[in-house]
Amino acid sequence: MMICGETNFLGFILQWNFFLKAVKITASFRNDASANKHAMDIYKEFLYRLRNYNLQDVYLFLHEDLSPKLKEYICLLRDVPFEDGLYHTYYADVKKVVSTFMNYFIQTIDEVTLEVDKYTNVLCKDDLINLMEKTVSIHEKNQIDFANDYLPIKAPIEKQIYEEIESKYDIFKCKLKEFQSKLEQLNKKEQIDEFAKSNHFQFSLKKSSDLFHFVHIFIGMMVADRLYQIRVSLEEILLRVRNNLQLMRDEEEEVLNGLLNELYDKNKEQLFINRSYKRYSMEEAEVSVVVLRKLYTVF
Repeated sequence: MMICGETNFLGFILQWNFFLKAVKITASFRNDASANKHAMDIYKEFLYRLRNYNLQDVYLFLHEDLSPKLKEYICLLRDVPFEDGLYHTYYADVKKVVSTFMNYFIQTIDEVTLEVDKYTNVLCKDDLINLMEKTVSIHEKNQIDFANDYLPIKAPIEKQIYEEIESKYDIFKCKLKEFQSKLEQLNKKEQIDEFAKSNHFQFSLKKSSDLFHFVHIFIGMMVADRLYQIRVSLEEILLRVRNNLQLMRDEEEEVLNGLLNELYDKNKEQLFINRSYKRYSMEEAEVSVVVLRKLYTVF
C-alpha cells in the first residue's frame, strides 16, 4: 500500500513540475506563430512541432506509430465543451484527458524499455530489418498524414511551415536511406551484436521519452491557456457542492423537525394515558372506600 501511495505522490509531483514548466515557457513556445499576425491555430501548431520533432534524428522506432494517439489527445483537449449548463463538467473533462495521456505515456515507455532490454541482449538480422522497415513505413505515413491534416493553408505562416516540413522530410529521407543501407550491410553476427550493444536502442528510448515530454509540455501550455475556463468550472463545482450541501441540510432539518413533532405527539399520547390511568385509579379507590363503608355499616 505504501508503494502505491508513494508512486501516486511521485506521479503527482512529476505532473505538477511539468505543468509549471509549461506555464513558464508558454510565451516562448508559441513565439514563431505569434510573430505573424496570421498565427496558426493550436492544432496546426502541434502538427508542425510534432512532425518537426520526428524529423530531427534518425533512429529505429521500438513502438507503433504514436502520432495518431498523440494528435487525438490534443483534439480531445481542444474540443472539451465550455458551454452554459456544462461549466461544472469542464474541469473533470480536462483532467480526464490529461490523466489518460499520462497513463499512455507511462505504458508506452514501459513497453519501449522492455524492447530495449530485449534487443540489447538478443538481436538478429531479421529483427533489425523489420524494425527498419517499420520505422520507414511510419515516417512515410506520418508525412502523408501531416499533409492531409495541415491542408488547406489559410495563412502565409502556414504556407511557410508546410514548405519547411516538406524540405526537411526530403533531407530526412536521404539520411533514413543511408541508415537503412548501413543496417543491411550488417551480415555478420559480430556486427549485429556490436550494434545491439551500442547506444542506439538507449537513444531510441530517450527520443521516445522526450517526445512524450514535449507533448506533455504542449498539453500544459493548452491547460495554461484555459485557466479562466478551469476557474469558472471549479467555481461552478463549488457552487453546486454548496447548493447540494444546503439541500442536504434542509432535508436533514425537515426530517429532524418531523421526528421532533412525532416525539411531541408521542409525549402527548403518553401524558394522556398516564392521566387517564391516574383518574381511573382514583375512581377505583373511591369505589373501594364506599364499599368498605357499607360493609362496616352492615357489621
